[in-house]
Amino acid sequence: MPTRNSLPLFDRPDAPIRGADVRRALERASRPSGMGTLESEVALDPSLEPAYVHLAELQSEMGDEASAERTLRRAVGLSQPRGDAHHALGLSLVRQGREEDAIPFLAEATRLAPNRAQYPLVLALAQLSAGRREDAIATLDQAVARHPDDAETRSVLESLRGRR
Repeated sequence: MPTRNSLPLFDRPDAPIRGADVRRALERASRPSGMGTLESEVALDPSLEPAYVHLAELQSEMGDEASAERTLRRAVGLSQPRGDAHHALGLSLVRQGREEDAIPFLAEATRLAPNRAQYPLVLALAQLSAGRREDAIATLDQAVARHPDDAETRSVLESLRGRR
């Protein structure tokens, strides 16, 4: 029987969670038992936003979008959000065909992580899908101003402007 000190760091109930621990948990998560590992990581340190995001990705890949949404809703309530959970929740809602519900989360992700060029692009695509073309163009204009070298965003904006 393993002793407490022979257990991997992230298996110890009293251990602090670090990035390396999350990577090891994610490696274990590639196996069917990995879902429980990530759930344990979230239980040990509820402030660990990446663990929520990765757990939700696994849930989504397994076809359980409702569980992914619940996991991500817990993550967006964290006291120090970085935007990743908001973005992932927005994507989950889009996958469920709920673009209007997704837009506020995608907008918040864009606000929280302004350095992520893909976040405003995804927001604009959700806005477009929801029939909010002018909002999408405004979002893309802001994104191009912030990320002038992002060719994909610029291309989508030019495409939208060409289809008046």
